[in-house]
Amino acid sequence: MKRNRSVREGGGNDYEVYDEFRIRPVEEPSFRVVRSVAATTERECDELRPLYDVIDPDALDALVGGSEAAPRIEFRYEGCHVRVDAERVLVRAIGSVTNSTGAPEIE
Repeated sequence: MKRNRSVREGGGNDYEVYDEFRIRPVEEPSFRVVRSVAATTERECDELRPLYDVIDPDALDALVGGSEAAPRIEFRYEGCHVRVDAERVLVRAIGSVTNSTGAPEIE
């Protein structure tokens, strides 16, 4: 699983640091979400609560994987803010916002 660190400008002088994971053509977006959150939180997949406690995995797969409209879904899961689109999963551990000096800020 390839993991990239990306920084996106938040509001004002804040920057959000996300781990970025590409969704492979042969995998379901819901599967990539679980693996990505596990990697970001440095836990095993089976240590996470079931994704269906937060969002319907089948609906997520249908919306993101089967849509030509290219929707972006955002939700919180296991202490992370998760963004999913047709190509990638972005995961930010909540509390990992930094200001313009690079100092961490707590949400």
